[in-house]
Amino acid sequence: MNTSPDKINCRYLLHHEFKQRTQKNPSYSLRAFAKFLGVSPAYISQIFSNKRIVSDQKAKEFSKKFKWTAKKRNLFFALIQYEKTTDIQLKADFLEQIENLSELDFLELQEDQFQLIAEGYHYSILELTNVKDFCSTPYWIAKRLGISLQQAEEGIQRLLRLGLLTQKQGIYKKTSPNLRVQEIPSSAIKSFHQEKLRLAALALEKHDFWDRDFLGVTLSICKKDLPHIRELSRDFIERLMKLSDKSQSQDAVYHLSTQFFRLDKESTQR
Repeated sequence: MNTSPDKINCRYLLHHEFKQRTQKNPSYSLRAFAKFLGVSPAYISQIFSNKRIVSDQKAKEFSKKFKWTAKKRNLFFALIQYEKTTDIQLKADFLEQIENLSELDFLELQEDQFQLIAEGYHYSILELTNVKDFCSTPYWIAKRLGISLQQAEEGIQRLLRLGLLTQKQGIYKKTSPNLRVQEIPSSAIKSFHQEKLRLAALALEKHDFWDRDFLGVTLSICKKDLPHIRELSRDFIERLMKLSDKSQSQDAVYHLSTQFFRLDKESTQR
């Protein structure tokens, strides 16, 4: 894994939070961001311009404000400590922590980009470039994925334009180890999951038992545990993606979905 905190550091995480807010509200200012964090605009400006390092206390305060997951908080802290320390061994230790946290291996797709690739076969095209018998022709890709030739051709061009796919010496290759969509509601994201549920229903009927795995459990929970349950689910998916990245002999493309939803209705009794 070639994670580099010199390229993506604690400032990246802070600036990403600021950028998300400006996308939702174009009039959102650095002053408003500083007020939200409880610091001066000059403080934030100095951090963004690499003139100040975030203190440990401020790091804790910021992570609480953003309501980050434990993994993202730990990543933020590790990035700060990596930057602060001059000890070579400590730097190596913090770098190992950063790589293990895995967050930096994800390219987060913005909503406008995801609108273009809400059709799930785009992800399949990207993953197909990893299989050992991959052939960089739209016809082969269309036949292997069960999509039309037009979909394959348009999908390839769209992925190339977005920078998610590259072509070297006539061979297509995805440019980022993993892709993740921002966790915000949208019609495109709903369409993506609806399409995967449709394909899952087809797989349940048509695929051989040993070529698929369907599991389910119904259980009662405490609603306050939902954030932890979400984190467990995301942690498993990240570990699975790491396993995929390490493999040198991929020969098929699979999709994993998780659904966790309420079955009962809210009680009206007091």
